[in-house]
Amino acid sequence: MKYLAMIVLLVFSSALAQGDYQLKVFLNDNELAWQEEGFSEGVLKVSFAGGWLELNLADWNSFAYAHVLATTFQKTAEATYTVSATIRHNDTGWENYADAFEVKGDSVENGLRVLLHPHENEQPFTRSQSGVRASGLVWLEAKDNVEGLGGSRIAVNLDQFKELERLELHYELRYE
Repeated sequence: MKYLAMIVLLVFSSALAQGDYQLKVFLNDNELAWQEEGFSEGVLKVSFAGGWLELNLADWNSFAYAHVLATTFQKTAEATYTVSATIRHNDTGWENYADAFEVKGDSVENGLRVLLHPHENEQPFTRSQSGVRASGLVWLEAKDNVEGLGGSRIAVNLDQFKELERLELHYELRYE
C-alpha cells in the first residue's frame, strides 16, 4: 500500500508540474496529428510525422529563454533554403535580448543567424537566414545573450518533404 501511495503521488506530481496544455501543430496550414513523447524537467516533447517539438513549458509564461514558435524553409536550390524563424523572448533591451537562432543537424552549413539588436517592442518577431544548405533531420533553436539556449525547439526531417518548395511549420500552445 505504501508503494502504491508513492506511485500515485509521483504521477500526481508529474501532472501538476506539466499543467494543462492545448497544442495544435500545423504544416503548410494543415493541422497535423501528434503524440506526446514525454515530459521531463519542464520540457514537453511531442512528435509528428516528419519531426518533433520540444516545448519548454517551465518558461512558457516568462519567456526568459528564446523560444522558436514557427519556421519556414523556402527552397532556393537543391538542398538549399532560406530559413525563417519566428522567435518569442522577453527582450528588455541591450542587457537581455534574443541574439541568434540556428539551424542545426548533421548536414547543415550556414545555419547561424546572428540577431544584431533587441526586439523588445516587436514580439514575437521573424527573421531569416538565406543560403542554408541542409538535409535530413534538422532543428531550430534560438538563444539570448543572458540565458543562452533553453527555449522551445522545432525539428523537421527535410528528406521527408523534398517535394515541397516551401515548408511552413508552426504550433499554437495554450498552457496554464
